[in-house]
Amino acid sequence: MFESIIEGIKSFDCIILHRHESPDGDALGSQIGLRELIRDNFPSKTVYTVGDAAKRYSFMDGSVMDEIPDDVYKNAFAIVLDSATNELVSDKRFCLAAKTARIDHHIWCETFTDIEIVDTSFESCAGMIAELAREQKLRLSKKSAA
Repeated sequence: MFESIIEGIKSFDCIILHRHESPDGDALGSQIGLRELIRDNFPSKTVYTVGDAAKRYSFMDGSVMDEIPDDVYKNAFAIVLDSATNELVSDKRFCLAAKTARIDHHIWCETFTDIEIVDTSFESCAGMIAELAREQKLRLSKKSAA
């Protein structure tokens, strides 16, 4: 199910991860989790997480978002997580990326990325990221898992 996402990650040196605004634990968990999976399994890649502040979830390790200029998107792969619509995405610059994708578990509302992986059988987007890791045999290093 996630082959196109992995191919995108392999094809680009820069990956930028987005999620919905006013994040909850699922949005942040899937964003941070995918970032760590990419960093551990593709160490030569540069991975950014962007979006509005974590607020009440700021206790989560890795919840501070990166601040990047627009030109970083020029040759990047942007992945939107846990967002059913374009309107809900925090930081609309994902559309500036060379290629875009979405991983989501909500009821499909609209197509707004190049690659769309929407599966309502999952309870969470974080569950989809766990399945991506299992399916692709990706692992977190012991350092990241600690």
